Amino acid sequence: MIARFLLPCLTLCLFSASFLLGSSIRVPKLEINNQEHVYTFRSDFLRTFGLGFKRLIADITWIQTLLESDLDHYEGGDLRSWLYLRFLSIAHLDPHFYENYHYGGQYLMIIKDDLLGAEDLMLRGLKHFPDDYNLNWQLGYLFAIERGEVKKSFPFFERIKDNPRRPRTFGAFYSKILVESLDEDAAYDLSVETWRNLSERDVTKERLGNQIYTLKAQKDLKCLNEMRDPCDRLDFWGEPYYQEQGVWRARKVLVNVRLKKRGAQ
Repeated sequence: MIARFLLPCLTLCLFSASFLLGSSIRVPKLEINNQEHVYTFRSDFLRTFGLGFKRLIADITWIQTLLESDLDHYEGGDLRSWLYLRFLSIAHLDPHFYENYHYGGQYLMIIKDDLLGAEDLMLRGLKHFPDDYNLNWQLGYLFAIERGEVKKSFPFFERIKDNPRRPRTFGAFYSKILVESLDEDAAYDLSVETWRNLSERDVTKERLGNQIYTLKAQKDLKCLNEMRDPCDRLDFWGEPYYQEQGVWRARKVLVNVRLKKRGAQ
């Protein structure tokens, strides 16, 4: 009879001791970024495990990825960023998941600065959507502006040169892409059109807009402070520049700009 109640009593005592010990010890908070702790399923495992639920798993993984996404730049020059690997898993699960290529690619390119991952993901998308305007434009922008490799951007802009969605300024920079030389003004126009194509609710639009704001402000302020004429006195958002102790300044903070405007490679 005593043995019948001995085990439950012993278990309760051990549990209580564990609780009291745990509450009296302060465990240091461990902060690890997403690159270090987010687990990305191997694509081959997902293909096997998913069986008839691949599309459902892709949708769930997509939603989870959006919730976990961060704004940290990826410093590695390889295809190992956690966000790229997550998008890659979705592409294997559902190769026709268009938003994965479109939004995933521009997020990797503009927010994460993972140009290699963005290139690979969007190229995978073009295998299924070869004439898509967005993917071709984004890859053209990636090579011409982000990489400064103008020659490599030509095939992608060539596919959309007759697309009705092309901007009115398309001819100006396309003609310079043909001769593999993109000057500062043409590069700026291409960047602005890329910004206009982004969704208003997209965090990438804000990030790219701040970069374009800086590009324009640097050019305009240099013109104004050197007292050249004519100079644009309004910034990218339409606000006037101002003078402080004889020096022209912008109203918003200028950011680090990654856009490259080199010639042909």
